[in-house]
Amino acid sequence: MLANQQLSMRQSDLESWRFNAEELATVLNQLAENPDNSNLNKARNSLRRFQLQFRGSMSVHSRENAYQVQTWQNRLAALEMLLNYGERVRLKSGRF
Repeated sequence: MLANQQLSMRQSDLESWRFNAEELATVLNQLAENPDNSNLNKARNSLRRFQLQFRGSMSVHSRENAYQVQTWQNRLAALEMLLNYGERVRLKSGRF
């Protein structure tokens, strides 16, 4: 949605949203490269911040494009489930 400029929001909100999206991508990449507790916590915190901002920012957009917003909420929920799964697998193996 950001890349295709499909969102109608104030420029300051858009910049904040873009920053949080890039931060989330960065911490997820760091976690993939170095899976440890510190990076897991950073990824979780970044995802939570992004999810909260997403919910607030998409309230108007969801009235016109409910399916699109729900699809992105599902993707964010899937990321959260993957982080939880990764933590369980790593804890069982004792490698965290």
